[in-house]
Amino acid sequence: MLKMKPSSLAGVVLFTLVAASNELRAAQIEITVDTAFGEYFEMHKAIAAKFMEAHPDIRVAFNNPASNYDELFQRTIRGAITGTVADVSFQFYGYVRPLVDRGLPLSLSNFIAAEPNWNDLGYLSKSTSMAQVGEEVYGVPFNTSISFIFYNKSQVRKAGRDPDAFPQSWNEIASLSKSISDISGPGTGIYIDYYYIAANLTFDALIETQGGKMMSDDLTQIAFDGPEGVAALRILHKLGASGMIDTTRNQAQQSFKAGALAMYASTSGDIRTFKDAAEAAGWQLGCAAFPLASTDGRYPAGGNAGMIMTKDAAKQAAAWEYIKFATGEIGQLMVAKFTGYMPSNRKTIENPEFRNTLYADPCYKTAVDQLAHVTGPFTFPGPNAQRISATIRDLLREVVTQNKAPAAVMPKLVSEVKALLPQ
Repeated sequence: MLKMKPSSLAGVVLFTLVAASNELRAAQIEITVDTAFGEYFEMHKAIAAKFMEAHPDIRVAFNNPASNYDELFQRTIRGAITGTVADVSFQFYGYVRPLVDRGLPLSLSNFIAAEPNWNDLGYLSKSTSMAQVGEEVYGVPFNTSISFIFYNKSQVRKAGRDPDAFPQSWNEIASLSKSISDISGPGTGIYIDYYYIAANLTFDALIETQGGKMMSDDLTQIAFDGPEGVAALRILHKLGASGMIDTTRNQAQQSFKAGALAMYASTSGDIRTFKDAAEAAGWQLGCAAFPLASTDGRYPAGGNAGMIMTKDAAKQAAAWEYIKFATGEIGQLMVAKFTGYMPSNRKTIENPEFRNTLYADPCYKTAVDQLAHVTGPFTFPGPNAQRISATIRDLLREVVTQNKAPAAVMPKLVSEVKALLPQ
């Protein structure tokens, strides 16, 4: 559970919030909001419109969405230098610590402590740790997804397999991909998004679903060189050998939407997109979470958290109200409708509208039922976190494209990552 500040400090914060709220009521205040991914922009605008109906004293204005989380992170860093950083930013969970290291987001722990009914607002204890650094909370979960495999049931059936009994191991998945590629040609079996997804989330997931870790708990020792990390490289190597073509994420998505690619491994956030594409193209979508190979296995979460960046007290109060709304029951129901992201709020999951519609769908149900196994995504410590991620993904490409064997890549991974970690 979230750790709270002493009651005396909470009282000071409550007084500050009350004063800021009084200023809000005196005149309308505008907050600027930063988001990523243009395909979700309409969702953000719809949530903001609903919020402004209930809060006419607050106007929400959006910057153009960044193309991805990496671009949003870099935009925020530049904005801090030029004084143009947005008041609210929905940042990838894996970039929370790098932003905190730069002193940019406001700690929300005092705001939470000042909420008289915080525990009644429905936030799931596991998800609320996603944007926590040490004892301080810097963001509230807005979107949460897990590593997911989407598949075309017609393609699976064509390969002589039962589409309603999807393989439960990576060896079986690679075998299925090879069978489909042998029938329909290279690039028709599987694509696993190991490269374009932020902060090596797929590699992290392949390790953590086996019960492994990227680094030791105190962030002083590399841990991905253990048996789980070696197995992760072997999985990628085997998938690459199954007929996978190493292309861009966008090209793979377009191939999958058209029904040419049988399996697409990424995150559950794409459920809505692929359901719509399957219906339009006339094929049936199937969904499965990444195989959990250990009882200690966990899914590192994808998605983002709402964070406050402004230093203005009145805008902070307005930003806090907006974040609570977007991550609350109504906002999260809208997120679920627009996307395939799992609600981060218990009240949404228990909402009859969600239970009777989205949760009744096998894909949404598969994702939501994994919430008990979700953990925070890993981010490497220090100022070189992004350089480390880029180094890892380039070496993973060597494995997937069959240029190098896993045994040859792991020592290089270890040495190059160690050289970039804080000494």
